[in-house]
Amino acid sequence: CSKEQDSIDNITPNFSKELTVLEISKEQKMLSFESKEDMHKTISELMFMDEAKRAEWYKAQGGFESQETFMWQVVDELTAAKTVEEVRSIQNRYSNFFIWNNNAADEDMNPYIPSGKYGYSYVCNRNGEVLIAGEVCNFNNAKTLEETWQYRWFDSFREQAQTRASINEWTNHLYVSNDSSRRFWLKAGVHPFQRNHVLDHYAEKKVVFWIKYSTEYYIKYESHSSNWQTNTRFFDYVRSASPNFHNTSEKYPHYTEPIGYQQSGASMVVTGRSRGTGTLEGTLVIAPPFDRLTL
Repeated sequence: CSKEQDSIDNITPNFSKELTVLEISKEQKMLSFESKEDMHKTISELMFMDEAKRAEWYKAQGGFESQETFMWQVVDELTAAKTVEEVRSIQNRYSNFFIWNNNAADEDMNPYIPSGKYGYSYVCNRNGEVLIAGEVCNFNNAKTLEETWQYRWFDSFREQAQTRASINEWTNHLYVSNDSSRRFWLKAGVHPFQRNHVLDHYAEKKVVFWIKYSTEYYIKYESHSSNWQTNTRFFDYVRSASPNFHNTSEKYPHYTEPIGYQQSGASMVVTGRSRGTGTLEGTLVIAPPFDRLTL
């Protein structure tokens, strides 16, 4: 478990292939993989499943509870909290499992999985553990908020976004907020399990503080350069809906969709809305250089 592959660009999910039922170590409640490559392939398929299909897959593994599933149970508890005291009590109860943002100015009560490993929470248990080639591997390698993949990829953009909220056109990042109860981000980047670039959707609502939640997104195609490779289903949906918005249906935060592959100098432009922010919208220019989600 001490060695990581430098690149897994060649791992391409086969969505038509039925996933192998993985052996579970019942004593430790861990999924077991023959190799790290096998684990990566499973992660890639789980990430691009819808929530219902993913839940069925976990059920088929003996009712396995992933770190991702556990995190959403805690999100539900936090969302139901009515007071600051309740929020702090919940955070204290789960302090061994998550990292919390202690900057009071952020008003952020989200649980951060203590790992810099993108996507591993789909196969790790609540302790960050998984069996690989018979060896127990723990991928909870983040000790601070800044070391988590969530912070590095998306949430570090929050402060910058708030200082630029009046700007209507963004490059590779889009932030829209109604300033009181709902806000969302879109981010274009390079995904480790996809040759295509992806569009990441993320939203928060304010209860006691800000918390991630599932919502609908509306994406409208504006334009793309001739050398943008338009070989994805999501691009086709968005393009065919134009001049209207494509509705994603309700999605969890960090819902990602492949949007195509850019050749040198290629670009694409879309407009984004969310259900929570209503008619508020922003324009996103998708163009190099791109941030990259890494393992």
